Amino acid sequence: MDYKKPEDLIGENGLLTQLTKVSVERILQVEITEHLNHHKHEPVINVSGNARNGRNSKMLKVDF
Repeated sequence: MDYKKPEDLIGENGLLTQLTKVSVERILQVEITEHLNHHKHEPVINVSGNARNGRNSKMLKVDF
């Protein structure tokens, strides 16, 4: 990409915002995998009912 001004890097849709979003999403995926003790789309072995339902998308809003 061709970054010419500070907003291209730190603005609302800048590179830093995009990298932060991707990083947080990845961290949350790892956390839920560890918490539930199974990967996404794997058969659920735990019978407690605590599983990924796959029905709703989630949104995390981060204010800096």
